[in-house]
Amino acid sequence: MTFILTFFGVVAAVLVLGFVALTFATDIMLPVTLMLVVAALVHEVFHG
Repeated sequence: MTFILTFFGVVAAVLVLGFVALTFATDIMLPVTLMLVVAALVHEVFHG
């Protein structure tokens, strides 16, 4: 149950960060931000 709640928390955070990134990021920062978000998500999933 804790893992599920943590997972949804991470997903919510990624959605918020993604929205902020799409709103404020430049063409250069967008891919970098997406890579950082994906890397963080993968790290959370596999290393929790």
